[in-house]
Amino acid sequence: MSEASRPRVLVVDDAPEQLQLLLELLKDEYAVLAATHGEKALSILENQPDISLVVLDVSMPGMDGYEVCREIRRLYGDAIAVIFLSGNDSTEEVLRGFDAGAQDYLTKPVRPLELKLKIQSLVARAVKAPDRSDVRKPEGFDESRLAESVEKYFTRLDEAATDSDRGEALIEMLGESGLRGLLRVNGIEEVHYFSRTEIAPLERELLDRMAAQARQFVESKGRMLLRTPDSTLLVSGFPVDCQRALENIRETLLQCLVRLDTRLEKPEEKQPDRKDDSESPAQRRGDLKQQFREFQVEGMARVEALHSRLRTAIIAQEMTERQETALLDQLQEEVDAMQDHWEAAHFIQDQLD
Repeated sequence: MSEASRPRVLVVDDAPEQLQLLLELLKDEYAVLAATHGEKALSILENQPDISLVVLDVSMPGMDGYEVCREIRRLYGDAIAVIFLSGNDSTEEVLRGFDAGAQDYLTKPVRPLELKLKIQSLVARAVKAPDRSDVRKPEGFDESRLAESVEKYFTRLDEAATDSDRGEALIEMLGESGLRGLLRVNGIEEVHYFSRTEIAPLERELLDRMAAQARQFVESKGRMLLRTPDSTLLVSGFPVDCQRALENIRETLLQCLVRLDTRLEKPEEKQPDRKDDSESPAQRRGDLKQQFREFQVEGMARVEALHSRLRTAIIAQEMTERQETALLDQLQEEVDAMQDHWEAAHFIQDQLD
């Protein structure tokens, strides 16, 4: 492939050795440009309109990577893909990258094959992306409409015949409320994802990360990650300026996930029917196990909601930063201990069964 016909990629990093590594890694497949700071990167993009993708370091002097990415989105919309490189691997930082508008987020040190595959995928998607001008955008969020949609959702959930129908019912409910939702569900044999639109790599990464954690929610600028034992939800489009509204939305959506978890098919539900098993000890044990799971999931949701309210109340008091930190740390320790207790109880129950 000639130099002129190769996709053009811009790499941005203030560390010369990192920049050189990226140039050597990509030069055989892409026409690569380089910048050592954010202002220079934006200048290059202004004068090179055919750049398909930016590999962007998060930590740089002057404009950091998040600021540069937000400016790219303001100026060029979704026409240019962005992959963040960072030394920070926390879920909060990955969510910040998503908030800024990136399509993917990789942790340093760079794994060459992983980076090349992700660039290849994003460049291919940019070339093949259909015209989105006629895609209907969801209406603005309405909290009263959410309450109505939830009632309909519970009815749909009870009537749904398969896990696929149940997952799609939750996504449809969110859309009716003016929210965008991405759902990850642990199936009997594999993980399933649900969304009205294509799920970007970074969105899938956030769902997978959250599913592996003990926390039940993480919030950031109009987006929320929620988790129950079998379901994980990434939702956006709600207000960011009202803490009370956020608490109500969070509790409502956690209740929806709890209800979904209790309706998902489990391996034991796939066993063949037995004659007159309605009175059998095995059936009774199964019923008790299901009730135990429902109480466990609902209890975790209620504790996390109480935790959130207490955090809000503590922060609102006129305390020193040190006092706030000490109280919040103690509160978090108790929540973590209670969650560990529930998980241990569930493990023991499984062994007894």
